[in-house]
Amino acid sequence: MKKGIFDLSGKVSLITGGNGGIGLGMAEGLAECGSNVAIWGRNKDKNEKSRELLANYDVKVLTYEVDVSNEKEVIDSVKLVLNDFGRIDSVFANAGMNVFGGSFEDMNTEAYRKVLSVNLDGVFFTLRETTRHMVERAKDGDVGGSVIGVASLAGIEGAAKTQPYSASKGGIISMMKGIAVEHARYGIRANTILPGWIATEMTEINQNNHNLDMEKIKVVPNPYIGTNLLEESIYSSSFNQRRKLMFTHLPPQCIIKIFTSSGILVDVIEVNNSINDGVAYWDL
Repeated sequence: MKKGIFDLSGKVSLITGGNGGIGLGMAEGLAECGSNVAIWGRNKDKNEKSRELLANYDVKVLTYEVDVSNEKEVIDSVKLVLNDFGRIDSVFANAGMNVFGGSFEDMNTEAYRKVLSVNLDGVFFTLRETTRHMVERAKDGDVGGSVIGVASLAGIEGAAKTQPYSASKGGIISMMKGIAVEHARYGIRANTILPGWIATEMTEINQNNHNLDMEKIKVVPNPYIGTNLLEESIYSSSFNQRRKLMFTHLPPQCIIKIFTSSGILVDVIEVNNSINDGVAYWDL
């Protein structure tokens, strides 16, 4: 388990949309550093799989079926988390969605409302309820807390045919600035993360469209889609274990270094061709 300056032992972190993609990566990183983890997600099966993954860490992990666009569900679920964990120290408002396809002038109003209800309303409901808890704690002398809104580079660069998504992410950026100004007096830090193109389930529709990749990633400082570990499985025998990783959207030439969670280098893979999909195996 990672410690040092990232020691989160005894802390409680809430991650919305924490059962997959970026959110699950955040949840695992927090658990690695010792934080107890509460995961919100709408999919019961994905919630259970994420809980099983994090069971490898010596922390408390609970999952909750929550639709962040539903105000009552958010209010009730924050109360449940507080009842189960006693406190919330950090919140990652990460749950989001997108609707692809169609030009702006033909965009469906229902789809527009749906995207904003999850991406913007959901962040508002989640952070309103959790910062209320942090402010109450601060007034009792327990100062501090951290809230993070997961936005996107699309919130400042824009994106064709996904204007509702861009608008929602731009709204998160402004919302977080306002929270930071108002809540600094309580020792509550508010920050925004702006990912570029990341290979997750939400962007799967575009991951194999390499022409689109070249157009979209021009606005990304490091002009490649972020690599995501799309599949990880462990094969056991009485003699050893073998781990398999599949990776996509690598640059034509690169070096992949694979480390254990404790920082031990276990393999180095050189990629030197035009194929940007692959599989790596190594024995544990």
